[in-house]
Amino acid sequence: SGVPYGTGTPSGNPGIAAPKMRCTALPFLGSNTTLSVEQGDSQVLSFMGTGLGRASVPTPYGEILINNILFTEVMNGGALVGPGTYTYTWAVPNNTSLMGVNVNHQYVHLDIPSNTIALSNAIEMQFAQ
Repeated sequence: SGVPYGTGTPSGNPGIAAPKMRCTALPFLGSNTTLSVEQGDSQVLSFMGTGLGRASVPTPYGEILINNILFTEVMNGGALVGPGTYTYTWAVPNNTSLMGVNVNHQYVHLDIPSNTIALSNAIEMQFAQ
């Protein structure tokens, strides 16, 4: 399953809401899972953070909602993107020892023109067969 939590933090650019993430393909063992992110800032460099467990860590840039960060990956091949919906797809290993494990994701971006950061809500996913 993919359960959203938290609200995210907008960049502070006028009229732009915080990025919003949702799960659009569930994490079944041996398949691909997909997260979709809607964001409204212009010319952003996007990243997806992955960790184990929920967190609530306030920072000057917003709230970090994932714990035990395993990795952060640059999205869209490092290309700057504008307002729209973007996907992040990854392969779930076909390993039954992962059954029931929760993995958490949070999107973050740097808006290049304004030099501001925005963070999305987070998604908690549990591997299933």
